[in-house]
Amino acid sequence: MAAALTLAACRPATDNRLTLSGTVEREGVDTVFIEGDQNDSVYAAIAVVDGKYRWQSTADTVAILRVHFSERPQDVCHFITEPGDIVLDIPAEGKGYPSGTPLNDSISAYGKSDISLDAKADALSRHADDVLGVYLLRDFQFYNHPERIEEATKTLRERFPGNFWTEYVGGHVEGQMRGYPGRTYTDLHMATPQGGELSLADVVPNNRYTYVDFWASWCGPCVGDIPHVKAAYEKYHKKGLEIVGVSFDSKEDNWKEALAKYGMTWLHMSDLKGWGCAAAKVYGVNAIPSTLLIGQDGVIVARDLRGEELAKKMAELLGE
Repeated sequence: MAAALTLAACRPATDNRLTLSGTVEREGVDTVFIEGDQNDSVYAAIAVVDGKYRWQSTADTVAILRVHFSERPQDVCHFITEPGDIVLDIPAEGKGYPSGTPLNDSISAYGKSDISLDAKADALSRHADDVLGVYLLRDFQFYNHPERIEEATKTLRERFPGNFWTEYVGGHVEGQMRGYPGRTYTDLHMATPQGGELSLADVVPNNRYTYVDFWASWCGPCVGDIPHVKAAYEKYHKKGLEIVGVSFDSKEDNWKEALAKYGMTWLHMSDLKGWGCAAAKVYGVNAIPSTLLIGQDGVIVARDLRGEELAKKMAELLGE
């Protein structure tokens, strides 16, 4: 088990025994599984006897593990391996939280409380150097404090290199911050529908504002926004607005047919890799539509303008 865990931390040579036990109120559960978080490693399958289970091991490393008790992906609870008696009861409905040791008590307090986003960000900042920070990092509602989350994520990635959550979320945070207003844009280079190539660097310096629209032909909300984008383009193109559509399509025919069908006459590019699109990694795009508005100096002015917001923002920027 110790060799499989990825969140190692040195501990003094003291008693590192741990037990995990609890009651199971969920009907039909006769076995609980102890698994690595976000991998297929199963460390133990524990029989539920008379509505109870118990597992003994050692906390040679500090790690986040999960307790899985059905085929449904939402039926998962988490705990942190640390010496002591950890209790994790599985309720008939809802989610169970661990208790009995300091870090697990913190998980329980965090999970059960209805704390504000500011308080969640505070908690992450306080735990940016321990494994509880990794647990908190799994909460994607932290982006209301991007600079603080960026700093905490950087510390956690250095502290726990190779961990799934620090790398996955950390990479997403990095991308999100590349598109944060006030920062200089990062270039993208892809093929055009005409068979040529286009990069943002070809467009941004030559226009007062460049609107980058991450979309796909199969995305209903993206298609729903097209009339608003067209209206803004028609009104502000001659005043210095250019639009670059970056498609998350994977089929070339679908992409080109949509451009013709909806009359999207502005610039377009795509690498036809779907969610593997370079923009997903570069700008942390994990949902579309998503947009950037970039000034001629290369500084991002706004992100995720939707509907009539683009036209309103252009009117504001141009003093109309």
